[in-house]
Amino acid sequence: MKVKSTLILSILTGILLISIVNATPIRNYKSVGLTTKNPSTWEATDISAGNLFFFQQQEVKWVYKPAWGFSVKTYIWNDYVDLSSYDLTPNTQYTLIYYGYGSNNDVWPYATCIKTVTSNSWGSLTSYNIPYKYSQFLNNGKAEKFWLVPTRDLDCVNHKLIAWNPDTILFETTTI
Repeated sequence: MKVKSTLILSILTGILLISIVNATPIRNYKSVGLTTKNPSTWEATDISAGNLFFFQQQEVKWVYKPAWGFSVKTYIWNDYVDLSSYDLTPNTQYTLIYYGYGSNNDVWPYATCIKTVTSNSWGSLTSYNIPYKYSQFLNNGKAEKFWLVPTRDLDCVNHKLIAWNPDTILFETTTI
């Protein structure tokens, strides 16, 4: 019985060590809440309407080196965003945007569409590991805004908001 317990403990320890060694590290993470705002005062009215989680995840990439005749393992950092939101209009398309495009930061009507997601029948939505190069905004001295907007109010091809319905938009609680 003791041998069997020791064997099981050894296997579980090995699995734990493998999972620790293979854990993918993250860095430069930033959590940003989403809220509705009163369009008259711009005060937050529902500070728990959703959340954005910006992070960089380390990934392994094999790069072939012709001079050496074999591939080498390299590590790269990729930027991602996780999105979750609640109390939305059910079965409706929403788009996560950066309020700006190119050199136009925080300027009407510019918008960079990041990801479109449809809310479920309860008015919730989630989307994980959205690839988006947000790290370009870190420490650049600008207040970068990210909003969740009904897709019908956007023209993603031309990078613009085409309607202003602030009562249907979830705004950031803090900028990055």
